[in-house]
Amino acid sequence: MSGDSNNNEQREDYCSNSSSAISQEQNHNIFPGRNTKIGKRRLKREDRTTNNARVRNSYLKLTFNESIFHALHDLVCQTKRQYDCSGERQDLKTISKKQSKRQLSIKPRTLSSLHMTYFFCGKVLEEMSGEELILWNSMVRQRLSKHNSESSSVGEYNLRFKGLKLFPPNRNHLLVAMFEPSPNLLGLYEELCNLAITEKPTYHDSDDGDESKYLFPLLAELTKSQRDKRNQNKNNSPSWVGHVTLGNLAGGSGDDVKRLNSWLEGYSYQECVILRLADEIKVHGLALGGPVPSHVDVDWVYPFHPAE
Repeated sequence: MSGDSNNNEQREDYCSNSSSAISQEQNHNIFPGRNTKIGKRRLKREDRTTNNARVRNSYLKLTFNESIFHALHDLVCQTKRQYDCSGERQDLKTISKKQSKRQLSIKPRTLSSLHMTYFFCGKVLEEMSGEELILWNSMVRQRLSKHNSESSSVGEYNLRFKGLKLFPPNRNHLLVAMFEPSPNLLGLYEELCNLAITEKPTYHDSDDGDESKYLFPLLAELTKSQRDKRNQNKNNSPSWVGHVTLGNLAGGSGDDVKRLNSWLEGYSYQECVILRLADEIKVHGLALGGPVPSHVDVDWVYPFHPAE
């Protein structure tokens, strides 16, 4: 027994000491034994430490007043409490502990993990060359500047809170806050997609392959893949859906999820929360979220109207 105790202590010490080492490693967290039990545990520990479910993916995110995220976190916590006390769930006193674990539950994400993804970059930024990243960064700034100058008025990058919804469609394993974006946000998104699949001006058909005709081959492949998925959606969904993931669903059956969905439709938001989300939310600009490419030194913050 003492040997097992010592082994457990060693494993705990190893995991504890590894947390500080993780922050010093590269974005891809390549270390010996990463596919072992302890290695996978280290990766999960990093996800919890950074409070980011997509810690190994990069993305351009929308930036706005941090009070919005505080209001959204209050909202999901309040929603969980209300749902747990609702008639949609069995009285926990009348069921066993094993049965209670099988019940559908809402697990709120941490406040610091909340963000609104605008343009998904996945893992390709770290794989792109430094020259490609510098060019893409510069062209994004040029597109934003051009888009700003063509706006009919300053401050047209807005969001309006619409409510809570289960997401994504047909899978429904996330609880998200939905937002209606202004036309400027939708238009800019399409421009960034078109930028990602920009072809080389001097390209001619050759034996180099299809990817060689793009300025940013890896980014082009990822963006085209995302577009193809949207085009296959029978609901004809918009090009970009403004949402913030607030929590995960755990346990429960398909019928439980349907009941939760119906309950959400009739759910009244807490007044002090909804007041902070009632007005139009002004978007300040874009910034890079997730891992930052380690082989270039550029500014990854893109304000919409720097003069304001």
